[in-house]
Amino acid sequence: MRSRVRLVSLLFAVALGGASAHAADSRSFDVDHLQLAISGSDFLATEGAGRVRPWGWRVGAAYRFVDLPLVEELGKSEVALIASRSLLEVSGAIQLGRYVGLSASLPVLLDATGSMVAPGAALGDLRLQPRVEILSRRRFGLAALFGLRLPTGATDRFLGEGDVVFEPRLATEGYLGPNGMVRLGANLGVRLRDARQLMNLTIGDELFASLALDVVPRPWLDALVELQGASAMSGAFGEAAESPLEALIGVGGGARGVRVHAAVGFGLVSGWGAPRVRALVTVEYRRPEKLAAARPVMLARTPPRPILPPPLPSLPDIDDQVALPVVLEEPDVQFSPGRIELAHPIFFDKDRKRVHHRFFDELRQLARALARHTGIRQVWIEGHADATGPARWNLALSRRRAEAVAQFLIRSGVDPARLHPVGFGEARPFIATPQGLPQPFNRCVHFYTEGSDQPPAPLEEPRVASLHEVRP
Repeated sequence: MRSRVRLVSLLFAVALGGASAHAADSRSFDVDHLQLAISGSDFLATEGAGRVRPWGWRVGAAYRFVDLPLVEELGKSEVALIASRSLLEVSGAIQLGRYVGLSASLPVLLDATGSMVAPGAALGDLRLQPRVEILSRRRFGLAALFGLRLPTGATDRFLGEGDVVFEPRLATEGYLGPNGMVRLGANLGVRLRDARQLMNLTIGDELFASLALDVVPRPWLDALVELQGASAMSGAFGEAAESPLEALIGVGGGARGVRVHAAVGFGLVSGWGAPRVRALVTVEYRRPEKLAAARPVMLARTPPRPILPPPLPSLPDIDDQVALPVVLEEPDVQFSPGRIELAHPIFFDKDRKRVHHRFFDELRQLARALARHTGIRQVWIEGHADATGPARWNLALSRRRAEAVAQFLIRSGVDPARLHPVGFGEARPFIATPQGLPQPFNRCVHFYTEGSDQPPAPLEEPRVASLHEVRP
């Protein structure tokens, strides 16, 4: 459906004749309701929230072609006040620390056709958008954005408002599914400006909203659907001429910080600014996330929880006076300069930090060996993850894996002061794989040591740790 401004023939004739200066002044508004997301969102025209990376930045460019954004209907005939126009918009954003960000964009009209516009290039209004992060969780985010339009655009080409326009909004974003592969976004805001008149159409304060769904089956591919709508606050809510509604459908992808999206849009409800067809192409570059070098962090010096051994079975055929030999060897643990090797490396299931029971015996042997090797004063437990999913999530997951192993060793009798769990995410793969491809052998932990090469000290008394059933 196309947007129509329904006019009587007299007003239409006056407008085309240009009889009054008011008709020229009435063109001082942007005929395109759709505003592209410029703060670093995963969507095209819906601002996102959450997953903020301090001091991250982005730059981008977008090309828009809009067909029939403003049509006047006179009886059974139609006249295209604006038949088509194409724009190029450049934008950029920077996150100023953890909670505050700033973004800006500037559209440039490349060409336009129609009975009320002149062909050729022109400048649009500069848009500034401060952003405040209210809530940021792994699965949900909430932010407030305070958009400002500055009067830099051509007011006779339906590009400039001719005054400062205030556009505050709330943005929410949620993540569903494994690795957040389904993303949901919503915006709700108001557009505050002085009223102006185009024939019988009043342009003034508006309420606007958007909904977005983005599915990311692979880190380098996503598909999205968005709805954009607005309604005048001065008239009846949902009145067709002043309540445009548009749908966007697009696909995109990229790698190494560069992403490209292509989308088409359709006007769903007749209203000014809702086009018959829209074509949209965006290109952006985001500064790749650099993983800072992990610093060994000592676990809190909390005493290990006491583990009581299960009752020993009665052994009537053994003389209590005969001392049983104590086996001190740990065949599955091997010490080399600066490193500890286990017979079966500790691997983890996808997106899991729990230590699997099949590795309990090796870890208990490692705990006994560390009790005898008093010369090894420090042990670094390095957690790793494969390249599946966001790098930020993988970094946190690798640290949790290292901490889970450290807690197991503490409960097996190792002094917490000797253990230092650290995470490296996907930065140091055990086996190199292409970006985004899973590799189970990279979901692991490794052990590194510092200390002297003195021989292990004997135990003071026999241990019964092998009888314990210790679980993290």
